[in-house]
Amino acid sequence: MKEQVNEEIYPTESKINNCKLCLEQDDNLISTNHYCNTCEIYLCEEHVKLHQRSNKTKNHNILLKNINNYYCNIHLNQKLIIFCKDCNKLICPLCGYLIEHFNHCKQLLDQEFIFEQVKYLQNINDKLQKLKINLENKFNENEELNLNFKNNFKEIENNLNLNFEEIYLKLNERKEFLQKQINKVYNERLNLINENKNNLLEKINNLNNFLNLTNNLQKQNEIDIMFTKLKFENIFNENINDNLINNLNKINNFEIEFNKNKLIENINEFGNINDFKINLKLSEIFNFKNYFYLNEKIQLILQLKNDFGNLIIKNKYKINAFITNKENYKISNLDIYFDKEKGNYILEFKCLQHFGNKCYLNIFIENELFFVKQFQIIYQNNLDFNLIDKINLDKFNCQYCWDIKLNNDFIFITDYNNCRILIIDKFTKNLNKIISTKSNPRCLCLDNFTIFVTCNDHCIYKYNYLNGNELQKIENKSLNNILGITIDNNYIYVCDANHHQIKMLEKESGNLLDEIGTRGYQPLQFNYPYGIIFDNDLNQLYVTEDNHRIQIIKENKSISQFGKFGKEIEEFNNPRGITIDKNHLFVCDRSNNRIQVFNKKGKFIKNFENKLNRP
Repeated sequence: MKEQVNEEIYPTESKINNCKLCLEQDDNLISTNHYCNTCEIYLCEEHVKLHQRSNKTKNHNILLKNINNYYCNIHLNQKLIIFCKDCNKLICPLCGYLIEHFNHCKQLLDQEFIFEQVKYLQNINDKLQKLKINLENKFNENEELNLNFKNNFKEIENNLNLNFEEIYLKLNERKEFLQKQINKVYNERLNLINENKNNLLEKINNLNNFLNLTNNLQKQNEIDIMFTKLKFENIFNENINDNLINNLNKINNFEIEFNKNKLIENINEFGNINDFKINLKLSEIFNFKNYFYLNEKIQLILQLKNDFGNLIIKNKYKINAFITNKENYKISNLDIYFDKEKGNYILEFKCLQHFGNKCYLNIFIENELFFVKQFQIIYQNNLDFNLIDKINLDKFNCQYCWDIKLNNDFIFITDYNNCRILIIDKFTKNLNKIISTKSNPRCLCLDNFTIFVTCNDHCIYKYNYLNGNELQKIENKSLNNILGITIDNNYIYVCDANHHQIKMLEKESGNLLDEIGTRGYQPLQFNYPYGIIFDNDLNQLYVTEDNHRIQIIKENKSISQFGKFGKEIEEFNNPRGITIDKNHLFVCDRSNNRIQVFNKKGKFIKNFENKLNRP
């Protein structure tokens, strides 16, 4: 049971009870468990004795409250022995008659119910123990991972330094080698330059000598001039040529070549960090259901988390999503955009005719398939819900409508708080008749001009709705907290909630003929059966119960059951009222605020959720 922090339902022993007279007279806080039920005050032992000696108070009812019992803070002498399922809290028997609890589903804290709660809590405790062990193991794994990571980091750092020290040594060796090569070439070329220098000086001297001869030609005779000419040609041919200049250029043609870019490229590629990616996970896809309606516009909200559970709120991943049919052919892409304010990816699409009946949503992140799930397209052409009218029951002073049935002419409503059945004209919406009941009416069914109704006194009443007369009262000690009722040609079937059974009675006499089912979760077992309807065409019963499912009973055997707890299609949260037509089954899914429609085999057809409040 969920614990409620509510002053109204907390036991009086949860706080210290002090003697009121001590507090008023001496301002002393004297704790006590004695309680005067007549004066409605707590008294210490001394004031209890004075209270019992006084003529005015000696006959008062003094209670010694057991610290292990829980009492109501409204009705102080009443124990909290009832659990209100609708409010999810403990109440006393008198609180059960207050207006806020009067029509609620209540359960006495008997041994069977407490055993069920203890079993439930033990089951939860076992799961929590397993969860605790699992979390502790994961914590230890995380600590070990943390230590290994730090050691690994230090090893990587040392490896980085060693590798670059080795490269630095190699570069220095290469630098020294190149320096020696440069010095060698330099010395060789310098010697060659000096040699050429000497050569050039010698030639210059020779030329100077020859120029002296040519400058004295006028003083020479013809023969000397001819000899000078021959000598000049020889000197010119020997000394004036391009080879000397070319040799000088070759000497100067000396450089060192570095393939620096390639080396830098290799250095940049030297040392790769193998940063293994932290896996992405789909945190949640909001608004996705296993069914959508034709032409419905769908907006899905996608959240991403990493392995550490951190929500990723930056738009740094490539998201791709599309719809495929059952043959795995792509039939539609989704529009995707990123909501910067909330850090969510928004996926939008519209259910179109060519999608077919069954489709698959595929979501890829960074070209990796992250999510694929089937959904169904519901076609609404054959069955449409439209609000055609509504009746305001306030004008009839109807305080609590428990059940409703109708025939061709009238609407029949059980007005629980006012102990009556309202009969309203189906077409004019005017009140036709009121039938007063001897106890608070609950569920009803119709058989020609007869109304069968279950009441709060554990009895079944039959009324003639034409004149309002009571025809029969069916009373049986085996009936306890009866709810839904239905009939066939010969029998009455009624939901006995406290016995977790379907009771079968003879239609005319009301004699008990059979008890169907036991308490539990297996086929032909029930947990507070509530609604029931008999299908004359298929000769079978449909039953709603607090196991959040529908059971189909035929010839006192469970032939099928469908549904489980949840809010998707074919899931229920407290199914209550149930009825049928020729082809369909209608179920009031109370806490999901909707009516679910199925075929008679339990296959889902449609939901109706138009502003319903706990139908």
